[in-house]
Amino acid sequence: MPPHKPHPSPLDHNLRLFVWFRVLFNARFYYPVFAILFFDFGLSPLDFYILNGVVWTLASILLEVPSGALADRYGRKALLVVSAVLMVIEMAVFCLTPSGGGPHIFALFLLNRILSGSAEAAASGADEALAYDSIPPEDRDTIWPRVQSRLMASQSVAMIIALNLGAFCYGLQAAPFHIDKQLAMRLPIFLTFLSSLATLAITLRMHEPPRETGTVQATVRDSFRGILRAAHWIWNHPAPLYIVLVLVFFDSIVRLFYTVASSYHSLIGIDPRYFGLIGTAANLVGLVTAPWISLLVSNCSPQINYRISALLILTGLCLLAWQIPLWGVLVSIPLGMGMRHIHAASSHYLNRVTDSAHRATVLSFRGLAMMAFYAAVNLLAIGQVLATLPPHAPPAWDQSMGNEIIRQTSADWWLWFVIGLLALTGFRHWRYRRSINEIVTEGKTVSPIR
Repeated sequence: MPPHKPHPSPLDHNLRLFVWFRVLFNARFYYPVFAILFFDFGLSPLDFYILNGVVWTLASILLEVPSGALADRYGRKALLVVSAVLMVIEMAVFCLTPSGGGPHIFALFLLNRILSGSAEAAASGADEALAYDSIPPEDRDTIWPRVQSRLMASQSVAMIIALNLGAFCYGLQAAPFHIDKQLAMRLPIFLTFLSSLATLAITLRMHEPPRETGTVQATVRDSFRGILRAAHWIWNHPAPLYIVLVLVFFDSIVRLFYTVASSYHSLIGIDPRYFGLIGTAANLVGLVTAPWISLLVSNCSPQINYRISALLILTGLCLLAWQIPLWGVLVSIPLGMGMRHIHAASSHYLNRVTDSAHRATVLSFRGLAMMAFYAAVNLLAIGQVLATLPPHAPPAWDQSMGNEIIRQTSADWWLWFVIGLLALTGFRHWRYRRSINEIVTEGKTVSPIR
């Protein structure tokens, strides 16, 4: 008689559910036409920057630390269910929002962005903590890398499907057969609403692993204290400070491009039906270049790596300024490669100079710094938009008006990037009087966080 095979623990299912949660939460069908949708609803480029660069980012920043404390107190599953519920409400508001512009449309989008940022903050860290704690301690070193590998592969496939299907649905407005424009532009939103319902179902099936808890007040206080200690340590040590400064500066300007990418692609004459193919091509380029980026980070000095990232991003921003019809789509290649490279290099160096006991806190601070700097860059973009607006701006905006604003403002991004590079270099020479290589090398011997 064959031996009895034990039934898997309920916690074993958390790993599979974790992958599904990440896939459904992040692969949104409206991403390839994100900026265009805002203009279709009658919002202006100024509204777009305020809602996404300021409101969404601030909601994420303000709730990031408290949400982690609440997850420790009430359970990671509880926070993930809250995150999924917020996503469902977020997408329901998006589905029910009428077009045409006006204060009531802005108010609904404001609610949508607050809900979206709150959902992001509630899910941040809680999903990974629940999955990791579901693995027996003795098996974590072997099982967790396999989970991450499966997650990356699943997310790549999901993004390709979501980008292409979302762009195709939106592009049905130009189909030879008749389809209502309002319906076609909302199809990617409807599909994402269905994804949100599936996300909620996934979270309800998760199981809470055993853990230690504290009071909400204590966990929130400890979380803020940990972030403040990390900030103090980073500020007083050249290596982590300069690594974080370079990363948040490089990341923010590329992230700004991705925020308005669909409007830029429309500006250079690309049909929305092909936006998904652009995203697919960018993902494929990322897969091909990933081994080369890993080799550069492992074998080249920090100074060479940062110069390569800067050159790639500057090349992309110069191409962006030219706004070449159709061929301007190639701007995504150097910008995408530069962003992947700077993230890989900064992660490598920051982990190397940070003691293991406080690594998670430092990386959490890095995430908060990236969101805060991205908000600051969006405020500068808002200033550009205000300076570009005609004296009597129309109450409702169409896509062509939004494209024109993007055309005028993005032409100067390369100049701001050069000014930022000079400022970073000047700061390094003024404060440290050392090269990047010397700063990072000396960082390996810094004292741990106290």
